[in-house]
Amino acid sequence: MGYVAMFTRLISMRGKIFRRSAGYAICCVVLFTLVLAGCAGVSVIQSERAPSPLFIDGELNDWTGSLMPVENNPIRMGVRHDDQFVYVSFQTIDETVLRQIMMGGLTVWFNSDGAKTREMGIRYPLGRSAMAPIRIDPQNPPSRAEQQPRLLHELEIVDKDGKGTRHSVDGVPGISARAYLEFGLFSYELQIPIYTTEAMNIAIDPGSDGVFGLGFETGAIDVNQIAGARQATGGAAVGGGRGGRRGGRGGRGSRRGGGIGARGGGGYGGLDPVEFWSRISLATISE
Repeated sequence: MGYVAMFTRLISMRGKIFRRSAGYAICCVVLFTLVLAGCAGVSVIQSERAPSPLFIDGELNDWTGSLMPVENNPIRMGVRHDDQFVYVSFQTIDETVLRQIMMGGLTVWFNSDGAKTREMGIRYPLGRSAMAPIRIDPQNPPSRAEQQPRLLHELEIVDKDGKGTRHSVDGVPGISARAYLEFGLFSYELQIPIYTTEAMNIAIDPGSDGVFGLGFETGAIDVNQIAGARQATGGAAVGGGRGGRRGGRGGRGSRRGGGIGARGGGGYGGLDPVEFWSRISLATISE
């Protein structure tokens, strides 16, 4: 089974999820492709204020008109905020990028000064390379529940040295992440506190000007590692767990122009990580 197909099956098994119609999803893919074909722009983004706490489910129903194309990559992203949280979205229809996320994971980096530095990151999904291989006994195969990897059940808080501390997907106060894949369209949504508090000790903590740096980085794919993972698991299918829901459903935002500069070693058709950074400016937190 192909890796994108495995990811599709993994995410679709996460309990009852509102299913958009095939026609709507196909229209989204077509529109997404047209937008990517004609847009490019700057790397400074003014975060849009969310009218209410966003509904973190990965489907991006609350992001209509608020996603921007990433220059030289088949990716769109968006940033919004309220008084307590920053909300980040990511979307792609590219099969190679999906493989990179499936195998190597996706890390969203933050820094407090708007520079291109890795101060703190959230890795979700983790990627199969972060999972210990499961050896399958063909005479006594495990149940589907026993085969479930931690790809969508867990996330990692990553420090500036790249060392990750693993938590359940809703185990860090104030942080929530979800991924969703349907009809080849991968969507991702993340919530993170703006400021550290007694109850929420992991946050962005931007400077007094409300500016912070935001970076996205996929994992590199080791072809030999892929072959080893296939052999270790005996080609067994995997299933995902059900994710919780946090926050209320937000309103629609307005479209912000401009793209985001990006770098992908050898282009997005290669196996090197896709990486892009932006300087984010928050509007007045309390209005």
